[in-house]
Amino acid sequence: MVLFQSFHYICPVLYFYKHSIVFKPKEPTIVLKVRLIIFDFDGTLADTYPWFMGVINRAADHFKLKKIDVSDLDSVRAESTKKMIKRFGIPLWKIQLIARRVRQWMGDDIDEIHLFRGVRDLLISLHERGTSLAILTSNSCANVRRVLGPELTGCITYWECDVSMSGKRRRMKKILRRSGIPPEHCLAVGDEIRDFQAAHKAGIPFGGVAWGYNSMEALAAHGASRIFGSIDEMISFLLEPAGMAGDGKSD
Repeated sequence: MVLFQSFHYICPVLYFYKHSIVFKPKEPTIVLKVRLIIFDFDGTLADTYPWFMGVINRAADHFKLKKIDVSDLDSVRAESTKKMIKRFGIPLWKIQLIARRVRQWMGDDIDEIHLFRGVRDLLISLHERGTSLAILTSNSCANVRRVLGPELTGCITYWECDVSMSGKRRRMKKILRRSGIPPEHCLAVGDEIRDFQAAHKAGIPFGGVAWGYNSMEALAAHGASRIFGSIDEMISFLLEPAGMAGDGKSD
């Protein structure tokens, strides 16, 4: 959750298949049985975008950065995190300081953060089916656990939190090593271009979400092979076909 860890991107050749968007990139294919799902948190499971919009200029004041015109933010959703940082002139050495402070502020306001509708049922259903679940986030584990609550926290096997802007690929590989599950039987789910890029470099199939920080068109432009238009669509894809998501135990 790097500061303003929002903001997503534009559209290439795409077509629709039962409300999912399917693209043409050279990316690992999602196999029939998904045994491990690695979820991003902010903008994927939890609706943190409104909260971030409320603290952007508070952070700008605190770290003596130029203020951001909130009317620009829709266009920023079509950009990668690195481009956004360059656009607003944020020094790279301040990124982790900013991220740490924003995590603290979110912890103070944690009662304002809520899961997207349907996330609870999705996580419980996947867990009951035997699918291993992981959280990979720039947010703190404490914040994530407080939003999930004890029941959903108990559904998560692997935790990688406080991830740096460029550290997601390495942490994904760490989860793979710990789980012993081959990457072709995994799925990384996220809302940002950097989530897709990390999964691609780690050799893990990726599913984007259309309700997060980066726009659906931006994810498409960068080559995401599948984008879910809603939580219900994700549930249909992962749970309705027999065996699509199943036993997370290694063979």
